[in-house]
Amino acid sequence: MYRYVPYSEIDKNKWNGTVHYAPNGNIFGYHWYLKAVYKEWDAIVEDDYQSVMPVLPATDKSVYKFTPELGPYSVKLLIPSRSAAMVELMKKHTTGHYFPLHTSVNMNDIDTMGSRALKSQKLNLIDSYDAITDSYSDEVNEVFERIKKEEVTFVSSVKPETIVAQSNLTTNEKNTYLRIMYNAMHRGIGWSQGITDRKTGKYLALSFFVISHNVMHEIFYLSHQPKEYRWLLYDMAFKSSAGKPTLFMAYQDTDDILDLGFESAEYPLVQLSEEPKSSWWSSFFKR
Repeated sequence: MYRYVPYSEIDKNKWNGTVHYAPNGNIFGYHWYLKAVYKEWDAIVEDDYQSVMPVLPATDKSVYKFTPELGPYSVKLLIPSRSAAMVELMKKHTTGHYFPLHTSVNMNDIDTMGSRALKSQKLNLIDSYDAITDSYSDEVNEVFERIKKEEVTFVSSVKPETIVAQSNLTTNEKNTYLRIMYNAMHRGIGWSQGITDRKTGKYLALSFFVISHNVMHEIFYLSHQPKEYRWLLYDMAFKSSAGKPTLFMAYQDTDDILDLGFESAEYPLVQLSEEPKSSWWSSFFKR
């Protein structure tokens, strides 16, 4: 049986247990992560937390960037009818316009629910680092050779305050990133990497990564040369996890990383209500 559960009644331990043990569990579904982004949310729960899915408040561009995929999470087989039933119940209790389902949900399975396609990119890091780099394009290799000659320094363990201070984010977005980063670092699953100008010490690029369920995500990225430096920071992340059963997942606005051997796929963004009047959403889907 599927039921709606308000935030104050969510069993935190059972919720986290479902996300943790679900074959499709990910970092975005944990109670602490959702709380860092939304502060409060409600839930759709199946039976005694065999399946869960957050019910979000009104969503906009700044919120979406923090939670690119959000379930449903289930310790049972995630069949199309289960996803459809949970989404239909969620529609009755949310003021949001769209909801990004999990990448394990097939676009073809939810046509009747009204959806649009989001893009994801993935790279399996189970191979050796040498095997991974064999998939790099010629342009990537040429860029790496050029940057080796530049006066740059690779840095790590950059403080979250320093990271967000380099951006033009709103105060609310910066605070959200700070909550996510510190929570991830406290749990030993988050770290930062960056590139600085060796002469001036200026940050040229910064990334913050998290890993959960053997999947690595880039939570934050900033660069003055988006493609070239992003390649370098990803390459550094690959070195640390090559040969391990780890999948690297990336999302919207990352076509440039296909040069690193990523594979593209589509997953559903379900429409929950009528199109918002804001022009941002229509422009978003034309990218």
